[in-house]
Amino acid sequence: MATTSRTIKQADFNPRVCSYWTLLWVFGVGITGVGILLLPFIIPLAFKLTRLYLSHMSCTLTQHSLVVKKGILVKTEKTIPLEKITDLGLLQGPIMRLFDIHAMSIETAGSTGSSSPYAFGSPLISIAGIIDVKEFRQQILDQIELAADNSGSTATTQNIDAGLLTDIRDTLHRIEHQLNRDN
Repeated sequence: MATTSRTIKQADFNPRVCSYWTLLWVFGVGITGVGILLLPFIIPLAFKLTRLYLSHMSCTLTQHSLVVKKGILVKTEKTIPLEKITDLGLLQGPIMRLFDIHAMSIETAGSTGSSSPYAFGSPLISIAGIIDVKEFRQQILDQIELAADNSGSTATTQNIDAGLLTDIRDTLHRIEHQLNRDN
């Protein structure tokens, strides 16, 4: 049964995340002696690649799931059903504060996390640079609650239907028993 799910919110990304990622590249390459010599080439290349990467990122909240797409050469698309999400974490380190960006981690029952407050460990998805990430996170939480409420009413309807079917079955058994006694 394929159902289409209405889009609730499409995340927008802060372009300053490219500067943050470039700084991480520069730090990673600059930590080596030879890397310092390559910095004039690495900085423009890193900035160009991070902008390209950002242009291929999306995070969409639908009625029933969260869809995250990212990647340039290796493209990743994850569709996470809302009822499977167990935690939505936010991280903002000191350098991220300079760029006014956060990273949001999405964990499910099957994903494993780290006990360190400064690391996400290995969440199912980690995505950085969403504009108004706290508001977007709240919309996800609200939609999770709404989906849980709706599934609860569906379960109640199923229980009523099951009860009704049981009553019908019992009535049919009584009729059958009565017919057998009359013959």
